[in-house]
Amino acid sequence: MTSFPLDCRLLFESHPLPMWVYDVETLGFLAVNDAAVLQYGYTRDEFLAMTIKDIRPPEDVPALLAVVADLGDGSHVAGPWRHRRKDGTVFEAEVASQAVSWGGRRARLVVGQDVTGRTRVQQSLLAHEERYRTILATIEEGYYEVDLAGKLTFANDALARILGHPAAEVIGLEHWQYTDLDNAQRVFEAFNRVYTTGQPARAQAWEIIRKDGSRRAVEASIQLVHGPMGEPVGFRGIVRDVTQRQRIEQALRESEVHYRSLVEHAPFGIYRTTVEGGFVAVNPALVEMLGYDSADELLAADLAADIYLDPSERARRIGDYRRTQSLRNVETRWKRKDGTPIWVRLNGRGVWDAEGNLEGFEVIVEDVTERRALEDQLRLTQRLEAVGRLAGGVAHDFGNLITAIVGYCDLVLRALAPDDPRRADIEEIRKTAQRGGTLTRQLLAYSRRQVLAPQVLDLHEVLADMGNLLRQALGEDVRLVAASQPGVAVVRADRGGLEQVLMNLALNARDAMPRGGRLTLEISRVTLDAAYGRLHANLPPGDYALLAVSDTGIGMDAETRSHAFEPFFTTKPLGQGTGLGLATVYGIVKQSGGYIWVYSEPGLGTTFKIYLPLASGEPTAAGPRAGEEAPAVRGSETILLVEDEPAVRAPVKELLEDAGFRVLEAADARAALALVERDPDLAIHVLVTDVVMPGMKGHELAQRFRERRPGALVLFTSGYSPQALAGELPPGAAFLAKPFTPEALARKVRELLDRPPA
Repeated sequence: MTSFPLDCRLLFESHPLPMWVYDVETLGFLAVNDAAVLQYGYTRDEFLAMTIKDIRPPEDVPALLAVVADLGDGSHVAGPWRHRRKDGTVFEAEVASQAVSWGGRRARLVVGQDVTGRTRVQQSLLAHEERYRTILATIEEGYYEVDLAGKLTFANDALARILGHPAAEVIGLEHWQYTDLDNAQRVFEAFNRVYTTGQPARAQAWEIIRKDGSRRAVEASIQLVHGPMGEPVGFRGIVRDVTQRQRIEQALRESEVHYRSLVEHAPFGIYRTTVEGGFVAVNPALVEMLGYDSADELLAADLAADIYLDPSERARRIGDYRRTQSLRNVETRWKRKDGTPIWVRLNGRGVWDAEGNLEGFEVIVEDVTERRALEDQLRLTQRLEAVGRLAGGVAHDFGNLITAIVGYCDLVLRALAPDDPRRADIEEIRKTAQRGGTLTRQLLAYSRRQVLAPQVLDLHEVLADMGNLLRQALGEDVRLVAASQPGVAVVRADRGGLEQVLMNLALNARDAMPRGGRLTLEISRVTLDAAYGRLHANLPPGDYALLAVSDTGIGMDAETRSHAFEPFFTTKPLGQGTGLGLATVYGIVKQSGGYIWVYSEPGLGTTFKIYLPLASGEPTAAGPRAGEEAPAVRGSETILLVEDEPAVRAPVKELLEDAGFRVLEAADARAALALVERDPDLAIHVLVTDVVMPGMKGHELAQRFRERRPGALVLFTSGYSPQALAGELPPGAAFLAKPFTPEALARKVRELLDRPPA
């Protein structure tokens, strides 16, 4: 099968007989000439929307399909066939066809002849013979006819020019007269193959010697010619001078060497594909990027099915390109050979054929997975930071409310008799408020404003101490597997905070395994490099203690993972969980100077990895988890209580007075200083002040107060942690976190008063 010569278009369009080209696969018309339009009555556009079945009576179509299926790549003459015009009239036709290539498609060129009135057709042929000869005389390709011995019996002017002979000298030449011995042998063998097989030959290449001795490279087609009785009588074909083309091809080959060197060594992936998605060419960078073993292996892959994470995405991209004619900075999801998803950026162009049809694409690929991960991590961090600031503010204000509610409950309970039926309701209110205090502490933990007491701890010992408690929390359906060694992972952190992290992650895993499963806790020491750190929240390189918590539960998709650490986000049904468990874990880890990362896929379970900086020193032994209830606190000293929230100040004052203390109160710093200055001799033993107040802050008040009462003690209170109040608290200052109970405040005051002088 050969390509349909572009220069034969004029001959095709001007031919007196109906001619058309159809697609072998679809049977659709690809081109028709004017004679076909006239013969069948369809317009050219109508023809191009039809198939060759449409010009046959329906009952003849099965026989047509059977013949078409057996044609192969050779020529074929058949008839008479019944053909049908647009107006429905049927006539007999004889057709001859030849396999050709049309725009990269397998096609056949067909000449149809109406033999209903053969005499009329013959007269028409005679009438057009001069026109035919004129066409042969004007085309650039040489046309020849030879007898069985290889002697030229007809040649057009173009063939004479190619051979370098005057037209009058061409007729009668034999091939050995214009070739050397080697090429003469090749010509003979080519003609002999056509004679023996009956199959035409396409693009037979050899070299001829012109009359002036110069050499030219030519390509020729060869077709066997039959006589009236079907006997072979000679050959005919087209000869094309390809000398200049070969020179251009040689130059292109040399240029291609330089081009290939550039492509082969490019740091970005480069490929060429067909519209259907088959790879035509790939460079080594793309092979490495996608994790294939060789270029041949990648060339066998399908772009949509094997490379795109979502196969339908490629079709959408092609649709976008057809509309915009642009393929610039397009980011999409691909996958490596092992299935690992990656983000890539595509820049390229479409490749079009001579007819303006899109043949394929040439594209440069950049792996932007790392950049996208950094951007996603930055957005997540910014979102969590913003939510954290909001949560911290809410927790601070909420802490004041809880302190007030608990204080008033205590006042009411003290006023009620032990058998008063209203005590149960008040105690329930107090319990509910205390649960609200737990919620406040969780919000503070998320916003990294929780009060922590860091100490040197061995993670192995923390995990060992919690083993039984974790097993009880998980239940019988979940098997707990722990892997750790003493001394491997020593960190500086708050023991209660780490216990809260372990418990929250265990409960989260239990809820993710409703039918049971396995929870694995692994503690190890790891060394992280800069590349890993860039992909994981800019985690600095170095040595870390790794706590990995893995379950075999239902897993999370990408959308759920992106919100996992946000407060109040939960996938549980309404009323089951507050959505603060993972948010609390996140806050404690970050406040401890660590990093947390979650890996999860639907149906494949979840792994949380927590990285904590290693610490030096001897681990601190665990203290008792719970002690007996502390005895009631009593005192007679004078306390100056400075609190801008009246609902907190009033019950605290009353309960402290019930404990025997003398309490002076002030709504802000200025009122407190005015009270002190009114009576310079007034003995004030302890100043209890909120850190964050309108106007003058607590540390400024403390400084001015101590200038007036050098021996007095100061206790700071706040809903924020000391770490979050950096710059607002003097070093080593006594501190009590909100929400607190009046008893806790009294105990802290007593502790401060009984402390030996520094």
